[in-house]
Amino acid sequence: LDWLRWAEQNKVPTANLEERVRVAVNRKGAQRGLALATRRVYKSWAGRYARTVGDARASMDPARARDFLVNLVTERKVSFSTQKQALISLAFFFREVCGMEEVDLGVKFRKTPQREPVVLDLPEVADVLENLSPACQLPAKLQYGSGLRIRELVNLRIKDIDLERFQVTVRSGKGDRDRVTTLPETLVPELRE
Repeated sequence: LDWLRWAEQNKVPTANLEERVRVAVNRKGAQRGLALATRRVYKSWAGRYARTVGDARASMDPARARDFLVNLVTERKVSFSTQKQALISLAFFFREVCGMEEVDLGVKFRKTPQREPVVLDLPEVADVLENLSPACQLPAKLQYGSGLRIRELVNLRIKDIDLERFQVTVRSGKGDRDRVTTLPETLVPELRE
């Protein structure tokens, strides 16, 4: 605390490089009108990159970003979508925060093989839902039955549930789009209650 007081009195910045990069990316994303979730992803990847590089000047070098991305592909073996997310985030950082016109990070992605998804059958789903705590059962049934994302479920309002038409209106869902989905008839009595 003494050091923070001294830094404040002497106008010495106290945020580390990672924090400064995260704030800068978030600010530029807000100016561009990017969704909050997109800004979170961009600032997260830019912050990790800054933490890895550790030096403000070096963090503005696309070659260091290329090394960071190559490390994700070769060492950490992250999925294709994660690789793409990191690339897009760093490209945004270099273009918008660093002010570079052309950014060529020149990374070859490792395509991950298509896998068969693991899907629970109906009795297994019923077992999972029945073993939840009573407070979580109705929301989980509604999420499963209506095909809602977690954020969509949490942001639901009473007026978004139409018990007469068996519909759920999702407002500002993914991509800031509204949509209408089905409401399972079996949940109507519980929801009414």
